[in-house]
Amino acid sequence: MPRNKREYVCPRCFYATNLKYRMKRHFEELKTPCPNTGGIELTEEVKHEVLLNHVYTINVEEMRPQIPEQTHVARDTISLRGAINPICKLSQTFNTYQTINNIVSGMESMEKIKMITDHQGIRHIDFEDRLEKDFQSRLEKLEQDGYKGGYCLNHDGLLKLVDGATKMDDNDLNQFNILFDKTVNRVKILSCGKWDSYLEELGVKEVIRLLKSYFLDSYELYLIKHLHGHDNTKNRFSIRNHLDIYYKFLGTFDLDAIVCTQTDKMILGYELKENNEYYLANHYGKIYKDIKTEIKISEKNKVKRTITNIIKENSTHNLNKLNKIMLDLVKTDHEFLDQLIEKRQLPTNFSN
Repeated sequence: MPRNKREYVCPRCFYATNLKYRMKRHFEELKTPCPNTGGIELTEEVKHEVLLNHVYTINVEEMRPQIPEQTHVARDTISLRGAINPICKLSQTFNTYQTINNIVSGMESMEKIKMITDHQGIRHIDFEDRLEKDFQSRLEKLEQDGYKGGYCLNHDGLLKLVDGATKMDDNDLNQFNILFDKTVNRVKILSCGKWDSYLEELGVKEVIRLLKSYFLDSYELYLIKHLHGHDNTKNRFSIRNHLDIYYKFLGTFDLDAIVCTQTDKMILGYELKENNEYYLANHYGKIYKDIKTEIKISEKNKVKRTITNIIKENSTHNLNKLNKIMLDLVKTDHEFLDQLIEKRQLPTNFSN
């Protein structure tokens, strides 16, 4: 017969098990704290209550200290699985962290973002707006030659660039504009106020294309400019080596080198060869073509898998950040809590 035991739930990371000894082991064997999704410290009192009562409960007034005496919310108990039960007194306790987390986790990411941005009165910016903002200072330094000793990216540096452009720092919702949707294996990118959906490989390529447009094109021209400049403090051998690294990275995604569209005067401010305004375009275009031809399929696949995994892992990280933003709002803003519960109201004909 199927068992119908109440689960023990860790209020910090929401690990759940039917077996008491497993929850006890979860508490005792943690070398480092489990992920703080629920926003709570695992004190001995909290652990004891979980082992005794299966869940940690908190009085609603502790979460929302200034609830009006008359309120439109006519319930205070939410079940472990998120079903809302009608009751007569708001002052009773409910299993706060697990149940609110169930509600938050059950919402679509776009719904969460809209709810938060509407409540805070902020505009959610597109992925391209984020890239423009993130790279503005670096672009200015490249243009003004503000990097002492030069600016070069090795392969790991290029991967870190992708990581930084797809990961949320702190609780900035304007950095949540790219998402890997595991349910349909699609990369979703916020563009012009709507989420464009791409097949996995095409989505990864689009991320690199946008990075190229907003920063890497300028980086490529910066390297070429210094290969033909008069600054002897720059190591031209190192610069050329890093250009090859970049071209190999770019060739993995079969994207075009920006140099092929530029005249010498656009890059250097003058023509390098008389009567040949596209000398650099032809020269480095050939170098890029040769490098791209030599890339093995296995090497391409490895880089693509690495970047795909970066985007997937950052998507999970970003979703956890988004959930934490919502949970923090629930704990500190009673109006937001009212709105969240209101969205999960039972039908008016629900029988008491």
